[in-house]
Amino acid sequence: MQDTLAVEPFYDPPIEKFENLYTQRADARYGLIITGQVQVDIRYLSIKGDVVCHEHALEQPHLSKWKRWATISQASGTPCIVQLAHPGRMSPAGAGNRPAGMMPICPSSVPVKLGDTWLDKV
Repeated sequence: MQDTLAVEPFYDPPIEKFENLYTQRADARYGLIITGQVQVDIRYLSIKGDVVCHEHALEQPHLSKWKRWATISQASGTPCIVQLAHPGRMSPAGAGNRPAGMMPICPSSVPVKLGDTWLDKV
């Protein structure tokens, strides 16, 4: 699942939007909850609205949001794992806080060909 509800400038966990969803999951007592993807670099998001573990995440007021998310998700004793992610070269322009013209970081120099329509080239 992709939790694309976070907002700029820090893309912290949007607790007011997550609370009901993750409370329901915790109360259902699943064997394990795996969050939607959490990006590890604020410059590269898979889509605008991804939650990001950014350089200020361990400082207040950001840390309190991460702790609240963990508390809500594990409230009924259900373990919860944060799914860390990095979209690499699949990070579209405008998704993230990278300078204009900065190419996505990826392990391969081979370009991705998504298609030939105008939407594929955005």
